[in-house]
Amino acid sequence: MKLYKKIKKFSMIIFCISMTILSSCSFYPEGRIDNIEGKVEVQVDSETKNAMGVLNESMIVDAKISVPSDVTWNAYTVKGREFTEEEANRIANYLSNGSNITDYEARQDHNGAMVYVIDFDNNSHVGIRSDGSMSFVTQEKKDRRFEFYILGGTDGLVRPDYKELYPLDELKSYSKEEALKEVEALCQLMNIKISETGQTIVALDKINAEKVRQESPDIMIKGKVEVDRDKEELYVEEEIPWTEENEVYYMQFLIDFEGVPCVSVSRNGDDRGTKQSSLTVIIGKKGVLYVDLDAYELIEQYETNIQVCDMSKALEALAADYHYAEGIGQNNKVDSIELRYAVVYDNDKRSDCLRPCWIFKIINTSKKIKEGKEYISNSIKVVYVDAQTGKTYAGGLK
Repeated sequence: MKLYKKIKKFSMIIFCISMTILSSCSFYPEGRIDNIEGKVEVQVDSETKNAMGVLNESMIVDAKISVPSDVTWNAYTVKGREFTEEEANRIANYLSNGSNITDYEARQDHNGAMVYVIDFDNNSHVGIRSDGSMSFVTQEKKDRRFEFYILGGTDGLVRPDYKELYPLDELKSYSKEEALKEVEALCQLMNIKISETGQTIVALDKINAEKVRQESPDIMIKGKVEVDRDKEELYVEEEIPWTEENEVYYMQFLIDFEGVPCVSVSRNGDDRGTKQSSLTVIIGKKGVLYVDLDAYELIEQYETNIQVCDMSKALEALAADYHYAEGIGQNNKVDSIELRYAVVYDNDKRSDCLRPCWIFKIINTSKKIKEGKEYISNSIKVVYVDAQTGKTYAGGLK
């Protein structure tokens, strides 16, 4: 494997030290990390904050490391951000864009959470739950399906090659500054604080977005899709090409907790493991076209000044857990390593909790052939390791 050979030739002069010894050292353990079985060979440069090496036969490491400084790590029980009906109405009015309400429903679900559902005459829709989630969907979002243009393999995460597809930093038709001001106003209404780090802003301009639409093998990206019930297959009823009026920013933000971002992650199947905490906004000249929020608020602090293990210990946990390290196919690369807060389910407390975790973002590269043409697909998988206990959480892996 060429990439493996390249890594083996990595010329940085380092010293060898075992992973178990490194676990008591700094967050950036400069040197070579080896586990007992000899499968982990990772070299860390504390100056550049880069890690490079091999975890096993199916996974290499070529990652930037991000660790916040001067942080006192604590653990909290949390609950979903509690929206009141008054707040729900203010948010809906802000997003209505002058449209009239055609349907309004306030009800209690089987868990006791209040659900507010508001429909407008322009076919846009607001759904807000009192336990921490909020969504806003317009007809343009339904028709154009922006997620097919930008998301990777794990729900909610932007595809790793987005800069190659959409190289522009800013749209000519609508400034990034103006878009961020709109997001700031929306965050004030929702009473949440977004982190200054971990922001992803993608400019979907008409030229590059149309190129992606034309070249994609996925019929869902082409335009309005209908079902042929006789043939039991989908067909494009109307193609929707891109114009300057349709250009948007696809924005993702992490929620801030006491100066530290809480990493974004999708829920797993049984609502255990890790939980999502993030804000996604699609916005353009026409205004806000889509909002998706999952947010939490603190209930009680139950641990103070947590001693966080260094990165080498977390890598050891990743390599040792073969369900994650080797169970996700070939051609995997650990692309980033971060120390963040994450919302995880604690079985002992029977509660969602906010805890420090090491986050490994893994890019999986696969090839498929359709109609004689080869397509290379890069999807993202995420593994979470509790930074105190070394426990691997399941929720982030899809």
